[in-house]
Amino acid sequence: MMRGAVVIGAAAAAVLSLAAQEIPPPSGMPLLDPLGEQEIRSVARVLQEAGHLTKTRRLAQLELLEPDKATVLAPAAPAGPRAALATLHDRDTGRTYEATVDIVGARVLSIAERRGVQPALYIDDFFEADRLVRGDHRWRAAIARRGIANAADLQLEAVPLADGRTTLNRLVRVVGFVRGASANPYARPLSGLVATVDLTAKKVDAVVDRDDVAAPMPDRDLMAGAVRPPPRDAPARDASRSFVRTGNAVRWGPWRFHYAVHLREGVVVSRVEYDGGTGPRSVLYRGSIAETLVIYAEAGPGWAYQSVFDEGEYGLGNGMVSLVPGGDVPESAELIDAFVADSAGVPRRLARAVGLYERDGGLAWRHTDYLTGRALTQRRQQLVLASVVTAANYDYSVNWIFDTDGSIELEILLSGILQVQTIRAAHDVEHAPIGHGVAAGLSGVHHQHFFSIRLDVDVDGPSCNGLIEVEAAPPGRASAASQALSITNRTIKTEGPLTSNSAGGRRWRIVNWSVRNALGEPAGYTLLPGEGSVPQTRPDASIRKRARFLDAPLWVTPFDDRQRYPAGRFVNQAAADDLVTWTQNARSVEGQDLVLWHTIGLTHLPRPEEWPVMPVYRAGLKLAPSGFMAGQPTTSVKCPRD
Repeated sequence: MMRGAVVIGAAAAAVLSLAAQEIPPPSGMPLLDPLGEQEIRSVARVLQEAGHLTKTRRLAQLELLEPDKATVLAPAAPAGPRAALATLHDRDTGRTYEATVDIVGARVLSIAERRGVQPALYIDDFFEADRLVRGDHRWRAAIARRGIANAADLQLEAVPLADGRTTLNRLVRVVGFVRGASANPYARPLSGLVATVDLTAKKVDAVVDRDDVAAPMPDRDLMAGAVRPPPRDAPARDASRSFVRTGNAVRWGPWRFHYAVHLREGVVVSRVEYDGGTGPRSVLYRGSIAETLVIYAEAGPGWAYQSVFDEGEYGLGNGMVSLVPGGDVPESAELIDAFVADSAGVPRRLARAVGLYERDGGLAWRHTDYLTGRALTQRRQQLVLASVVTAANYDYSVNWIFDTDGSIELEILLSGILQVQTIRAAHDVEHAPIGHGVAAGLSGVHHQHFFSIRLDVDVDGPSCNGLIEVEAAPPGRASAASQALSITNRTIKTEGPLTSNSAGGRRWRIVNWSVRNALGEPAGYTLLPGEGSVPQTRPDASIRKRARFLDAPLWVTPFDDRQRYPAGRFVNQAAADDLVTWTQNARSVEGQDLVLWHTIGLTHLPRPEEWPVMPVYRAGLKLAPSGFMAGQPTTSVKCPRD
């Protein structure tokens, strides 16, 4: 029987107590700060005065032109210069330009046309598509046939869907829903009705109308019984917090890192370092969601094009919404605003875009000593960097989690509203292969989610890193009578795709060959992969040609800062410039500065219990220390709340 309990770790408060001190961020971190409100105004003014930003030539994206990595990592990193990268789109000609702007010097450094590409969709596209479709006589006739007399009852797709075809003119597809008095605009889809809009020619090219099933009245509304905590302004600093934020740099116990809000990638973390008491050691130079993709199973005329790059075609930062205290984050969270530029170059405030809070991470470890009856146990503590992206009907809560056990986790919480299709009956046999009934007259369409996570890993620095593939050897290598479990370690020598093997528990260890731990092994971190559903579309499908990163769960490349996005910088209506293209030269990855690209794949088969709003589904990955530390960190690191 247990006669008592002892909590281990109370004597090791020194490491986490460092966070309570005002410690300046490491050299180079401010160089990665995103463009501020005044900087956005300055860049817009420079572009306008130079004649590059006009009423018809709009700003599709504006971002910090990040300094090269060597400059940021220099021991005494300079304070500047600061430059911006602007993607400009001419709405009359459909042409795309990229300009670099010296912010301090207030001058355009360069501008060049990017031929054969279209930038991501932006707000002007939404308004123009809505206007053109509502004014089209074919669309109005289709709406009238459905008995919709009040135009105010009709909601067009919140985000016009990118067409995907490679053409100079800018194309989108538009679908509709009957909102009426419902709080859920997606409950009454106009199935089979879709308009193709040419935004460059400013006309509706075609209207497809093959619907023969009326949109049903919703039997359950979205807000029935929902709890909506009221929004609030960011509170004053909580004296009990253990983290310190200095601008965009954060210090919490052994962890220090920088974050930024990016119009395309959403929240990006960088310069992630761990200090277990011997000084800061680098783990990750830059981590981000580099691309997202949703592929629907339906192949009908209203669905075949619905393969959505939420990032490359729209921008995760564009979809960031205000965090709700008491809902998205705890009431105690520190809420932080961010700024992005709109199409005219006006700063747009993203109120409460980012949240920082500490939480209990669950059990770290335990053991019961049966000789004494004592329970030895410790809990983990975590710091969460939180944000939420709403991509039309879907909502993604994106959390970067830093743990006292030395791990870094990217947690993606999927929620929102299913994309549904009208059907004749709940058990429509014809529809069963591509969807499942979720309510009377509605079927949730089967689909897959894919997230490509870019990890610029710097384990104890950017040089001399390597990648080791670790897995259990197939049975039969030992003698028949043996119970031995044999592990194989294979050093990856050249860039390219790597396959998975769930049966062997395959994982990948990033090591620094020049830094050895107390056991003489190279210091490292292990990538624990997320869910690995493979794409169910045919390899020759057009979407597979645009998303060739889906061909493998992991890719490795030597660092090249021009290679940021696995499907290319320009995804919308552009030819592939992607991981497959980059890795054709089989560059060496032995003793290099490495970048890992991990594909997380989820297959979503809707259930009635996911209507009218989906319960949260968790996905993500983890980087866990593997020979990086001298023993179990939570036995010598006190939890902040201990």
